[in-house]
Amino acid sequence: MEQDWADELRAQLAQRAELAGVDVRAPFLPGRQPFPLKRETVTAGEGGRTESPALGNSLAADGLRLVEAELAVDCYAPRQLGGGACAKLFRRTCAALAQCGLAPSLRAVRCGRPEFDAQAGAFHLAGAVTAAFYTRQENAEEGGGA
Repeated sequence: MEQDWADELRAQLAQRAELAGVDVRAPFLPGRQPFPLKRETVTAGEGGRTESPALGNSLAADGLRLVEAELAVDCYAPRQLGGGACAKLFRRTCAALAQCGLAPSLRAVRCGRPEFDAQAGAFHLAGAVTAAFYTRQENAEEGGGA
């Protein structure tokens, strides 16, 4: 399943000491976020993936493929904590991601500036983490059959 890795990563993040007391969840559906947010919140979900066949050719025969995936990471901090809390929460989230075993595969980490989100009643910082990892191909041979 496409979302399995994001679900697993969120579960791991929720257990990390760096994010104790933080609500870790899937991205909010439009118009479905709680108002106002009362706790620091991290949403993480798949932002897209691309295959890198040139890098993964040596393992293709074993049914593996190299995939580069982006994890969209949004950090929210209650109004009373201020925008700086979002930046600190993003750094803590990146540290937690590294502890989840993602560090060796990290390709890029980026984030914007914290801004007040009136819909959430909280400060919001949008970020993303790009990682490369091997995944098992569901159909190792395209078009093969008896």
